[in-house]
Amino acid sequence: MSNVKIACLGHSPRQFETIPHRGWLIPTYLDRLNLGFYSDFQSNEWAESRAFLCDSLFGNSKYVGTVTASWNTKFYHPLLERIDRHEQFHNVFDDNTVLTGLLEPFYMWDTMFDYIGFTDGKKLSSFVKSYFKGIDTNKLVPLSNQVICHKYIYKGLCDFHRSVIHEVKKFVDRYGDVPDNPLTKSRRYAYLMEAMTMGYFASKTYNYVPLAKLHPNWYNPHAAAKRYRDDNRQKQ
Repeated sequence: MSNVKIACLGHSPRQFETIPHRGWLIPTYLDRLNLGFYSDFQSNEWAESRAFLCDSLFGNSKYVGTVTASWNTKFYHPLLERIDRHEQFHNVFDDNTVLTGLLEPFYMWDTMFDYIGFTDGKKLSSFVKSYFKGIDTNKLVPLSNQVICHKYIYKGLCDFHRSVIHEVKKFVDRYGDVPDNPLTKSRRYAYLMEAMTMGYFASKTYNYVPLAKLHPNWYNPHAAAKRYRDDNRQKQ
């Protein structure tokens, strides 16, 4: 793992308390990232996508990635500190593979935007698709910005994020109303960027390998609301 660095992304001490130290894991407070030219986007409304705007995460490491600091509560297998022992982890070294937590098809966004509280999810989904003409929306691709890969694949994703982020902000400011879901509203730009990541990978021919098993309670609305309340309490 000497040539691997993975940024463990979080915004609260509670998240990092669940992750033991490993030399290849970089605990990374999102709110402290130096975004340089993109400093206007330093807000939790962009969530983990902020990492793709930062130039100073990995140094000269050949294989890099981003994972959530909530990994050990979001997934029940494997623990993040044991991910290097996963039977599929070696695939990252073929230089054409992206390791991730979970895979989902891009078409999930056709209904997901409405489900999480946006007033016009179809318009948002169509906006994202406009960047990826002709993609296979059934293709299984990395979900939730969990990516571990060769640095040139990661750089391509970062370059793409930087090329669309200003247009995403304009679009969400105009059409991204979320009247009744404070959790979604607090990260409304982040959801668009997450969809952009999935569209980007759907347009590529990389090999995508899932490593994790989702905790069945993670997307329960009551559990999500509790995480939102706990996060807000820690910021007070």
